[in-house]
Amino acid sequence: MNNHSQDLAEEIVRQLKKGPEQEKVVGPLVQYLLSKGYKLEQIRFGKKEWRVPKNPSEATKRERGNQFEGFPVDIAIFDSPEMTGKSSSPSIIIETKQPKEEAGISQLETYMSLEPSVKLGIWANSADPSAPALFLYRGERYPRHKLIKDTPSPGEPIVPEGAPLRYKDLVTPSQEALRRTFSNLMDYLASKDANVVRPDDRLNELCNLILLKLESDRKAKAEGEEAEVRWRALSSPEATAQMIRKWFRDFTRIYPELFTSEEERTIRLQDDSIHQVVEALERYRLLEAGSEAVSQAFQVLRTEALRSADGQFFTPQQVITTGVELVDVKWDDLVIDPACGTGGFLIEAFFSLTNRATGDPTQAIRWAQTHLYGVDKDHVAVKLAKAVMQIGGDGSAHIFRGDSIRRHEWPKSFPHLQPELREGRFDLVLTNPPFGKDLVVMAEDLDKGGFSIHRVGGSSMKKVPIGLVFLDLACWLLKPGGRVGIILPETYFFSRSYQWVLKWLRERFRPLVVANVPMEAFQQYARAKTSFFVFEKVEGEPDLEGEVLFLNPQTCGIGPDGKTIDSNELLDHVLQVKKGELPPGAARVKLREVYERGVLVPRYYDPRYEERLNRLLKEKGIEGVSLGELVEEGLLEHRFGHGSPDRLSRKGEIPYIKVSDLRAGRVNVNPTNLLPKEVAEKLWKGEESGLRAWDLLTPIRASSNIGEFAVLLPGEEERVLTKEILVLRATEKGREKGYTPFYLFWALSLAAVREAWRRITLMQTNREDVGDCWKEVRIPKPPNSHWAESVSRPVREYLEALAQAQKALLGLESQEKEGFSFVPFLRARNDEQGTEAS
Repeated sequence: MNNHSQDLAEEIVRQLKKGPEQEKVVGPLVQYLLSKGYKLEQIRFGKKEWRVPKNPSEATKRERGNQFEGFPVDIAIFDSPEMTGKSSSPSIIIETKQPKEEAGISQLETYMSLEPSVKLGIWANSADPSAPALFLYRGERYPRHKLIKDTPSPGEPIVPEGAPLRYKDLVTPSQEALRRTFSNLMDYLASKDANVVRPDDRLNELCNLILLKLESDRKAKAEGEEAEVRWRALSSPEATAQMIRKWFRDFTRIYPELFTSEEERTIRLQDDSIHQVVEALERYRLLEAGSEAVSQAFQVLRTEALRSADGQFFTPQQVITTGVELVDVKWDDLVIDPACGTGGFLIEAFFSLTNRATGDPTQAIRWAQTHLYGVDKDHVAVKLAKAVMQIGGDGSAHIFRGDSIRRHEWPKSFPHLQPELREGRFDLVLTNPPFGKDLVVMAEDLDKGGFSIHRVGGSSMKKVPIGLVFLDLACWLLKPGGRVGIILPETYFFSRSYQWVLKWLRERFRPLVVANVPMEAFQQYARAKTSFFVFEKVEGEPDLEGEVLFLNPQTCGIGPDGKTIDSNELLDHVLQVKKGELPPGAARVKLREVYERGVLVPRYYDPRYEERLNRLLKEKGIEGVSLGELVEEGLLEHRFGHGSPDRLSRKGEIPYIKVSDLRAGRVNVNPTNLLPKEVAEKLWKGEESGLRAWDLLTPIRASSNIGEFAVLLPGEEERVLTKEILVLRATEKGREKGYTPFYLFWALSLAAVREAWRRITLMQTNREDVGDCWKEVRIPKPPNSHWAESVSRPVREYLEALAQAQKALLGLESQEKEGFSFVPFLRARNDEQGTEAS
């Protein structure tokens, strides 16, 4: 920057008023106007802002040189420096105050009616030359959607002369400009167009027009910079709409599989809406927006397209990028996403190859046209996928609308899929299939479609979750040695109810990599815990001595609120692996061990959760022993809770204990959860609960405090426990060896042991669960009973003191004989008349 430019920049800063709008929009806009040739002396802004008289009488005062009341204008541009000031009025005004278009235009209309010299009013909220803006020309009924770049330069006619729009006149939009444009258009259609009241309809219509705009860009680009652009607004909304509707009907012949009915070949938007969309996009080179702008700006539309009610979740770009890195797309790979949604994985696969290409870039585009395939049954998502792929590299030729799963329906409903999707044709399947508890495929359809996943061990299931059916479909599509990268809920790969999945998998796929996808990735849509799985198709028994790589990153570039954060361990860990390094928490595990354990989840194999315990045992020179070993040796007994009553049965005197009632080492009583004796006995399956004093209780499912133990004190045996509670009891044999209830409570409450529970606390869909893995938790093995009694003495004294205090408190009930009524807070009661306390 030379001295003159530096002086101008400093002068602009001096003239600005305080506030983010002045610093982020007004100041940069003035700087941009200077770059177009304007002089600082012919622009009024900031502390020297121009004021428009509030009414004709105030205008008269201004003409006489008197003080007057007026509206402040953010930026006023005069025809020349000599004409700036009281002797003349501006010809262009720019307003940046209002966040919404309607309010901004209303403000411009008011100012222009009071300032007759103004020929052009501009509403803008950005200084980016490619950012959208509204231009209101004097005498015109409608504002025009243009760009900041279209602000006339000094000497140019302010009102456009109607010259044809050429490809060289278009600009490549920035990421934020394109994103804002799409967002504004969706808002406009929602508030203004009565023909499209449903979100799906609005999105569909906008997708139709975007495809048409891309067709215009492609044709003009092929003809050269001087080529006239077909996509442009005409003299009136009626003329624009008539041109677009006729053009669209011709265009639908290119994609007959997308536009299969008369309704789909018709633009339903009102004339004003069509004109609005055309104006908003006409000055953009949409075809050349670039990969980053595409992935971010189209998020507005992609999020609308993928609805959680259908089990479809927008796949964050951070997860897409990492998944493509993991599968390592190669030049020879024929790639398919059979549940492509809006094409996120496909476009990233193309970018991955393009970024590695150092020669002719057109060859990468040819690769995309011949190597990328996508299918989705949602016609709006398919249109978006085609649009994204055309912008990214025109790999849209093989994006099809259809139902990938129901292959038996292809001949009748989707004949275009038959020649393209064939058994064993593809090298790589990349997908994030829909998932949800109600999204299943029935056995009848699975049989007709030739699937096998519902038939394991000689029996047939009635239905299978659709995500697993897509895994079966991937097996059919892949050639031997082919790879699949797929996002699936972890519950399929550790839960007892899905143990059959690993049996089915063993004969067909070898797991190569499993990467944890942090919960935040899909938290905006669902709490289902997922991982990214990479499998290789095998024929026959896989090599059980081969290794599976487990990655357990804790962040993925998305915060709990859904916003982007700097930390992205998911991608960092994958890049470390590609360098030959093993990132923190990663583990390479023999396939034989994986099948023996029946768990294919990264958290389970993360060694970090037991490092603290291992250090402790080493420092103290003692061994560890698992709870399972104690059970096998008869030193420890276990049982689970009784069950759950219905809500109408919760009025009585027997406490019902839920997992949330086990806190701070105590079995707390909720006075709103008390059961009649007959209900309790039904759940106990007898007259007694089967519980004993000093039993240890912890949640093992559906709780954030799994592994946090509480102790049942004497007098608290009459309790009903929910099924999600594990009960541990020291046997007489165990007590003799030092495993008293007090030692067990001490050992299980150690911070190092509590940390170890995290390894086995996996997510069954969206609820924490340890299954039988609680038996793997280790505690310090006491060298002898005296050592155990010594370290646990404080715990024993504390618990026995609690028991004694509670006994004394309960003794106050004897005062009822003397006419006092006392309800101890550790033994609450309720009845229909309420509780009386004295």
